Amino acid sequence: MSKRLKYIFLTLTAAIVLAAVSSCSSGKKAVVPSSQQGVEYGSIYKKMVADYGDWQSVRIPVTLRLSGPKNLNIGGNATMVRGKSLTIALRFFGMEIGQLYVSHDSIVVIDKVNRQYMVQPVGDILAGFDVNVSNLQDLLTGRAFTLGDEGLTDGMERDFFITDEGGNVVMKPKRQPYGAEYSFCVDGSGAVSLLTVVAGMHDPVTCSYAEPQITEGGQMAGEATIQATLKDRPLSLVFDWNLAKARWNNAQDLKVLSIPSGYTRRTTAEMLKSAQKAL
Repeated sequence: MSKRLKYIFLTLTAAIVLAAVSSCSSGKKAVVPSSQQGVEYGSIYKKMVADYGDWQSVRIPVTLRLSGPKNLNIGGNATMVRGKSLTIALRFFGMEIGQLYVSHDSIVVIDKVNRQYMVQPVGDILAGFDVNVSNLQDLLTGRAFTLGDEGLTDGMERDFFITDEGGNVVMKPKRQPYGAEYSFCVDGSGAVSLLTVVAGMHDPVTCSYAEPQITEGGQMAGEATIQATLKDRPLSLVFDWNLAKARWNNAQDLKVLSIPSGYTRRTTAEMLKSAQKAL
């Protein structure tokens, strides 16, 4: 058990970070989206946006389930400040073993098991991709988005190609990042069921969503499953949100991140190398 505890936090951190990075690591020529407008689905888009709602902050219990070369389950809490930060604190048998913190300019990982941490500028990891905190929050809670924007509005329908592909409504942003493309599969009620990211010749990275739930902050998916292939090995990471116990707009949840004294600073490469060994 001690060996498992030693690597469990780094393994989950690697799964989160690498799943995102794997979709942004291509140097291939950009894919140019089709100029064909496709079928109009304005009512579905408007229903989707109307169901999202506004929120300022939320604290949600979450269970992370990793499957692939190894299977791991671990619980914790996620605290999100809309458009500003995402913090995931992981616990193992009641003990906090680490935190993952993402803000508009940095990613911080604190590994309390091995008394080490890393601080990395967001731009270094995303290689110039225009991804913000709101995009990440939407990705994990099953909401459609356009990279670099804070949220969708009625008027942004024109920013998508909306088509019918085999009976599925597909929303593809007209503005795509260099070297990659992404799109959303939406059902007739306006709920996102799948996000697909393709970068060059890499295998697609997908995020599928469970049936959405209505919360104080609007419609959100109770479960998000990221699936990727890392070094020829399939990996699945599930964020199981306990939305029934979410706490909304509570100032007591907004704590300042603090790195404990005496911890050793590591590079991103060192942290991920340790985590990959556990995979």
